[in-house]
Amino acid sequence: MKKLLLTLSCLILFASCGGGSGKGGSKLAKNDYLGSLPALYDSYNAEKTAIEQKLETESNKMMAAGETDYNKVQKLFDEGEVKLDELKNKFEADVKAELTGLVGKEIPVSYSADLQQWFTASAKVGELRGDPWLVVTVTAKDALAVPAMKSYDYTLYVRLLGADGATLERAGAVIMPIPLANRDQSFSAGQVILDNQNVMDFNLNTHAADRATLTGIEFITKAEFDNLNQ
Repeated sequence: MKKLLLTLSCLILFASCGGGSGKGGSKLAKNDYLGSLPALYDSYNAEKTAIEQKLETESNKMMAAGETDYNKVQKLFDEGEVKLDELKNKFEADVKAELTGLVGKEIPVSYSADLQQWFTASAKVGELRGDPWLVVTVTAKDALAVPAMKSYDYTLYVRLLGADGATLERAGAVIMPIPLANRDQSFSAGQVILDNQNVMDFNLNTHAADRATLTGIEFITKAEFDNLNQ
Protein backbone atom coordinates (compact mmCIF):
# COMPACT_ATOMS: atom_id res chain seq x y z
CA MET A 1 0.00 0.00 0.00
CA LYS A 2 2.81 2.43 0.87
CA LYS A 3 4.56 1.58 -2.37
CA LEU A 4 1.35 2.18 -4.31
CA LEU A 5 0.68 5.57 -2.69
CA LEU A 6 4.29 6.60 -3.30
CA THR A 7 4.06 5.63 -6.97
CA LEU A 8 0.77 7.52 -7.36
CA SER A 9 2.34 10.59 -5.78
CA CYS A 10 5.29 10.43 -8.17
CA LEU A 11 2.96 10.21 -11.16
CA ILE A 12 0.93 13.19 -9.99
CA LEU A 13 4.13 15.17 -9.52
CA PHE A 14 5.35 14.17 -12.98
CA ALA A 15 2.11 15.29 -14.60
CA SER A 16 2.10 18.63 -12.80
CA CYS A 17 5.66 19.31 -14.00
CA GLY A 18 4.57 19.12 -17.64
CA GLY A 19 6.08 15.87 -18.85
CA GLY A 20 6.43 15.52 -22.62
CA SER A 21 3.72 14.09 -24.82
CA GLY A 22 5.81 12.14 -27.30
CA LYS A 23 4.62 8.75 -28.51
CA GLY A 24 7.96 7.20 -29.33
CA GLY A 25 10.27 7.43 -32.31
CA SER A 26 12.25 10.46 -33.44
CA LYS A 27 12.39 12.56 -36.56
CA LEU A 28 15.77 14.08 -35.72
CA ALA A 29 18.29 13.83 -38.53
CA LYS A 30 21.65 12.16 -38.11
CA ASN A 31 24.34 14.66 -37.08
CA ASP A 32 27.77 14.75 -38.71
CA TYR A 33 29.52 14.52 -35.31
CA LEU A 34 27.00 13.03 -32.88
CA GLY A 35 25.55 10.57 -35.34
CA SER A 36 22.21 9.11 -34.26
CA LEU A 37 22.72 9.96 -30.58
CA PRO A 38 20.32 12.95 -30.57
CA ALA A 39 17.62 10.78 -32.15
CA LEU A 40 18.23 7.97 -29.65
CA TYR A 41 17.88 10.31 -26.68
CA ASP A 42 14.84 12.00 -28.20
CA SER A 43 13.13 8.68 -28.88
CA TYR A 44 13.90 7.29 -25.42
CA ASN A 45 12.49 10.33 -23.63
CA ALA A 46 9.34 10.26 -25.76
CA GLU A 47 8.75 6.53 -25.23
CA LYS A 48 9.46 6.79 -21.51
CA THR A 49 6.97 9.62 -21.16
CA ALA A 50 4.36 7.70 -23.16
CA ILE A 51 4.66 4.68 -20.84
CA GLU A 52 4.41 6.85 -17.72
CA GLN A 53 1.40 8.74 -19.03
CA LYS A 54 -0.38 5.54 -20.04
CA LEU A 55 0.29 4.11 -16.60
CA GLU A 56 -1.16 7.22 -14.98
CA THR A 57 -4.26 7.14 -17.20
CA GLU A 58 -4.97 3.45 -16.61
CA SER A 59 -4.46 3.68 -12.85
CA ASN A 60 -6.76 6.72 -12.66
CA LYS A 61 -9.46 4.81 -14.56
CA MET A 62 -9.20 1.89 -12.16
CA MET A 63 -9.44 4.13 -9.10
CA ALA A 64 -12.32 6.14 -10.59
CA ALA A 65 -14.19 2.91 -11.30
CA GLY A 66 -14.00 2.07 -7.60
CA GLU A 67 -11.29 -0.58 -7.71
CA THR A 68 -10.66 -1.69 -4.13
CA ASP A 69 -8.19 -4.49 -4.81
CA TYR A 70 -4.95 -2.54 -4.50
CA ASN A 71 -2.97 -5.60 -5.56
CA LYS A 72 -4.42 -5.18 -9.05
CA VAL A 73 -3.36 -1.55 -9.16
CA GLN A 74 0.08 -2.43 -7.80
CA LYS A 75 0.42 -5.10 -10.49
CA LEU A 76 -0.22 -2.41 -13.09
CA PHE A 77 2.64 -0.33 -11.70
CA ASP A 78 4.94 -3.34 -11.44
CA GLU A 79 4.34 -4.18 -15.10
CA GLY A 80 4.99 -0.56 -15.98
CA GLU A 81 8.31 -0.65 -14.15
CA VAL A 82 9.33 -3.73 -16.13
CA LYS A 83 8.58 -1.93 -19.39
CA LEU A 84 10.55 1.12 -18.27
CA ASP A 85 13.52 -1.03 -17.27
CA GLU A 86 13.46 -2.84 -20.62
CA LEU A 87 13.27 0.47 -22.46
CA LYS A 88 16.18 1.90 -20.46
CA ASN A 89 18.34 -1.17 -21.00
CA LYS A 90 17.77 -1.07 -24.75
CA PHE A 91 18.45 2.68 -24.85
CA GLU A 92 21.73 2.33 -22.96
CA ALA A 93 22.84 -0.51 -25.23
CA ASP A 94 21.97 1.51 -28.35
CA VAL A 95 23.84 4.56 -27.04
CA LYS A 96 26.89 2.46 -26.21
CA ALA A 97 26.90 0.93 -29.68
CA GLU A 98 26.56 4.33 -31.37
CA LEU A 99 29.22 5.91 -29.16
CA THR A 100 31.68 3.16 -30.03
CA GLY A 101 31.82 4.48 -33.59
CA LEU A 102 31.86 8.17 -32.61
CA VAL A 103 34.41 8.48 -29.79
CA GLY A 104 37.45 10.24 -31.20
CA LYS A 105 35.59 11.89 -34.07
CA GLU A 106 37.05 15.34 -34.72
CA ILE A 107 34.81 18.38 -34.32
CA PRO A 108 35.65 21.63 -36.20
CA VAL A 109 37.18 24.37 -34.05
CA SER A 110 37.02 28.13 -34.69
CA TYR A 111 38.06 31.23 -32.73
CA SER A 112 36.27 34.49 -32.04
CA ALA A 113 37.71 37.47 -33.91
CA ASP A 114 38.04 39.29 -30.57
CA LEU A 115 39.91 36.49 -28.86
CA GLN A 116 43.50 36.95 -27.74
CA GLN A 117 44.65 33.62 -29.11
CA TRP A 118 47.74 32.40 -27.24
CA PHE A 119 46.81 28.78 -27.99
CA THR A 120 45.55 26.40 -30.63
CA ALA A 121 43.04 23.66 -29.90
CA SER A 122 41.41 20.55 -31.25
CA ALA A 123 38.11 18.97 -30.24
CA LYS A 124 36.48 15.60 -30.57
CA VAL A 125 33.67 13.43 -29.27
CA GLY A 126 34.46 11.67 -26.01
CA GLU A 127 32.65 9.53 -23.46
CA LEU A 128 32.19 9.81 -19.73
CA ARG A 129 30.05 7.42 -17.67
CA GLY A 130 28.26 6.24 -20.80
CA ASP A 131 27.36 9.73 -22.05
CA PRO A 132 28.91 11.69 -24.94
CA TRP A 133 31.15 14.57 -23.90
CA LEU A 134 33.11 17.26 -25.68
CA VAL A 135 36.86 16.55 -25.38
CA VAL A 136 39.42 19.30 -25.98
CA THR A 137 43.20 19.42 -26.37
CA VAL A 138 44.93 22.80 -25.92
CA THR A 139 48.43 23.58 -27.21
CA ALA A 140 50.62 26.65 -26.70
CA LYS A 141 50.73 28.67 -29.93
CA ASP A 142 54.05 30.33 -29.07
CA ALA A 143 56.46 30.15 -26.15
CA LEU A 144 54.42 31.06 -23.09
CA ALA A 145 55.45 32.29 -19.64
CA VAL A 146 52.76 32.22 -16.94
CA PRO A 147 53.59 34.12 -13.72
CA ALA A 148 52.97 32.45 -10.39
CA MET A 149 49.31 32.35 -9.36
CA LYS A 150 48.23 33.91 -12.68
CA SER A 151 46.79 30.90 -14.48
CA TYR A 152 43.28 32.36 -14.09
CA ASP A 153 44.30 34.92 -16.69
CA TYR A 154 44.46 32.07 -19.19
CA THR A 155 40.96 30.75 -18.64
CA LEU A 156 39.28 29.64 -21.87
CA TYR A 157 35.63 29.85 -22.87
CA VAL A 158 33.92 27.77 -25.51
CA ARG A 159 30.49 27.49 -27.08
CA LEU A 160 28.80 24.85 -29.23
CA LEU A 161 27.81 26.05 -32.68
CA GLY A 162 24.70 25.19 -34.67
CA ALA A 163 23.55 26.10 -38.15
CA ASP A 164 24.83 29.47 -39.43
CA GLY A 165 27.07 29.87 -36.39
CA ALA A 166 24.21 30.15 -33.89
CA THR A 167 25.00 29.31 -30.28
CA LEU A 168 23.26 26.14 -29.18
CA GLU A 169 21.03 26.26 -26.11
CA ARG A 170 22.87 26.21 -22.76
CA ALA A 171 26.05 25.23 -24.56
CA GLY A 172 28.92 27.19 -23.04
CA ALA A 173 31.82 25.88 -20.98
CA VAL A 174 34.74 27.28 -18.98
CA ILE A 175 38.14 25.61 -19.32
CA MET A 176 41.14 26.04 -17.00
CA PRO A 177 44.02 24.61 -19.08
CA ILE A 178 46.86 25.79 -16.84
CA PRO A 179 46.97 24.51 -13.22
CA LEU A 180 47.22 27.16 -10.55
CA ALA A 181 50.80 27.19 -9.19
CA ASN A 182 52.79 29.21 -6.69
CA ARG A 183 55.72 29.37 -9.09
CA ASP A 184 56.28 30.67 -12.61
CA GLN A 185 55.43 28.23 -15.39
CA SER A 186 56.83 28.07 -18.92
CA PHE A 187 55.52 26.34 -22.00
CA SER A 188 57.27 25.99 -25.34
CA ALA A 189 55.62 26.60 -28.70
CA GLY A 190 53.60 23.55 -29.66
CA GLN A 191 53.60 22.09 -26.15
CA VAL A 192 50.37 20.37 -25.13
CA ILE A 193 48.96 22.13 -22.08
CA LEU A 194 45.65 20.30 -21.77
CA ASP A 195 45.42 16.81 -23.21
CA ASN A 196 42.12 15.16 -24.12
CA GLN A 197 40.14 16.86 -21.36
CA ASN A 198 36.41 16.25 -20.92
CA VAL A 199 35.02 19.79 -20.78
CA MET A 200 31.31 19.62 -21.58
CA ASP A 201 28.42 17.18 -21.43
CA PHE A 202 26.52 17.47 -24.71
CA ASN A 203 23.39 17.24 -22.53
CA LEU A 204 21.41 15.26 -25.07
CA ASN A 205 18.88 14.23 -22.44
CA THR A 206 17.30 17.70 -22.41
CA HIS A 207 18.62 19.29 -25.62
CA ALA A 208 18.60 16.47 -28.18
CA ALA A 209 16.87 18.44 -30.95
CA ASP A 210 19.24 21.36 -30.46
CA ARG A 211 22.36 19.18 -30.50
CA ALA A 212 21.24 17.49 -33.71
CA THR A 213 22.26 20.74 -35.45
CA LEU A 214 25.85 20.76 -34.07
CA THR A 215 28.36 22.08 -36.60
CA GLY A 216 31.42 22.77 -34.44
CA ILE A 217 32.77 24.69 -31.44
CA GLU A 218 34.15 28.19 -31.04
CA PHE A 219 36.54 29.59 -28.47
CA ILE A 220 35.25 32.97 -27.34
CA THR A 221 36.14 35.85 -25.00
CA LYS A 222 34.93 36.10 -21.42
CA ALA A 223 32.64 38.98 -22.40
CA GLU A 224 31.07 36.86 -25.13
CA PHE A 225 30.67 33.97 -22.70
CA ASP A 226 29.05 36.23 -20.11
CA ASN A 227 26.56 37.38 -22.75
CA LEU A 228 25.51 33.78 -23.31
CA ASN A 229 24.43 33.50 -19.70
CA GLN A 230 22.50 36.75 -19.27
